[in-house]
Amino acid sequence: MRNKNAKRQHFVAPFTGAEAAPAMAEFLPLAKFITDITDGSDDQTDEFADYAGDGTVQTEITGIQESWDISGTFDVTDPAQALIAGMKRKVGNERKVWHMIIDSNGTEEVVGVATALSIVAGSGSAEDHEEFACTLQFDQRPEVRSI
Repeated sequence: MRNKNAKRQHFVAPFTGAEAAPAMAEFLPLAKFITDITDGSDDQTDEFADYAGDGTVQTEITGIQESWDISGTFDVTDPAQALIAGMKRKVGNERKVWHMIIDSNGTEEVVGVATALSIVAGSGSAEDHEEFACTLQFDQRPEVRSI
């Protein structure tokens, strides 16, 4: 079965420093005028060859940096976009949000604290609508649970 990307849902919620994710009702959908969400994740690797094998170089995954690149048209009245846009000139923990993803099958939920990077909230050619973009990068491996 093939699913459209639009069936995968992304949400954000304010980060207050709490250890536990907020209730679902506090999450805001990243959906209105969002036209592209791309998985920009990166694996950190270490390559090695040893005498236990035949000398062929192996790659070991030593770390994962999951991130999502989000773009579309800026709507100042959209609560999720406004939350992220309000962080543009902030640093440190003031750039933290909760990020939740529900997979396109609606069977798995991924949630964790993320840092909002490369925020664009109003940019582009004079004749175009304002652009919106950001990268949400999980600070740690997010929790994955069945729903």
